[in-house]
Amino acid sequence: LVMLEGLLALAGVHPITRDEDPFVGFSGSLPLFTEQQDPSGRAVLATSPNKRAIFNHQSFPKEKAPDAFRVFCLGGSTTYDRANWPSSLANSLAVKRPQGPTFEVMNFGIAGYTSMESMINLVVNIQDYHPDVVVIHHAVNDISVTGDGWTIETITTFYSALDRAGNSSGLKVKIQTITS
Repeated sequence: LVMLEGLLALAGVHPITRDEDPFVGFSGSLPLFTEQQDPSGRAVLATSPNKRAIFNHQSFPKEKAPDAFRVFCLGGSTTYDRANWPSSLANSLAVKRPQGPTFEVMNFGIAGYTSMESMINLVVNIQDYHPDVVVIHHAVNDISVTGDGWTIETITTFYSALDRAGNSSGLKVKIQTITS
C-alpha cells in the first residue's frame, strides 16, 4: 500500500481532504485560516483555499493589536452575503476616530446554516481567534428545521442556552433572530 500511495502521489493524485473538507467546514485537521504575508510583510490569517467554497475569503492580522476590537459575525445567508449587515457594520465602525479601538469585523456566515451549525462553527473554527464580541443573526433557517422536531419553544430555549454558554466562556455574545 505504501508503494501504491507513493505512485499515486507522483502521478498527482492526492487525498480529497487536501482540497475539500468532508465535514462541510468542521474539521480539526483542516484549519479555517492559514498564515500568509500581506503586501507590507505583516503576518495575517487568511481563509484557507479549501474553505473558500463555503466561507467568505477574508484576512486579519495574526497578532491582535492592543487597540483592536474583533467583532465576529455568524449566521446563515443573511450574514454570509458580503452586501449584507456585517459589511454595513464594518463600514459604520470604520469611521475615523481620533482615539479608540481599531475594529476588525469578520463575516463567518454560511448560507443555509442554522443556529446549531453556527454554534459548532463558533466552537470548532472561530473562538481561538480571540473575538471580543460575537454577533449571531439567523432568520428562517431555524424555522425550516421545525419539521425535524424543532419548535419555536425549542429554538428559543436553544438561543438562551447559547447566550449563557457564550457569555460564561468569556465571550460577549449577541444573538438576533426572528424568534426573539
